[in-house]
Amino acid sequence: MSTHPPDRIRCSRNWGVRRSLIVATLSGSGMLRHAGLRFSGSGIGIEVLDRRAEEVDIAIDIAGDAAIGPRSLILAVDGRLLEVPDVFAVMALVLGSSSGAVSQGIGSHLL
Repeated sequence: MSTHPPDRIRCSRNWGVRRSLIVATLSGSGMLRHAGLRFSGSGIGIEVLDRRAEEVDIAIDIAGDAAIGPRSLILAVDGRLLEVPDVFAVMALVLGSSSGAVSQGIGSHLL
């Protein structure tokens, strides 16, 4: 597996918590238009919503048992697998002492 596609790919939402569904945009490479997409590790899936020249709108589904930590984006292009490290991260949900979940920005990316 190659470790670096020609351009650095970015995700508009680069983190999420377990048991959430996030809508985000991947951008930065024309390779996105035709590539198969997945994240490394288990418990996190991608559904492509729309493709444009250098952007792809995706839904990211994070399972309740997804491992915490950074994820690489894996692109399948012309029979090759290309890896872009640290595009997304699964974060632990932090519980506050008196108000339940600390929601610093969490709700803004849920469907």
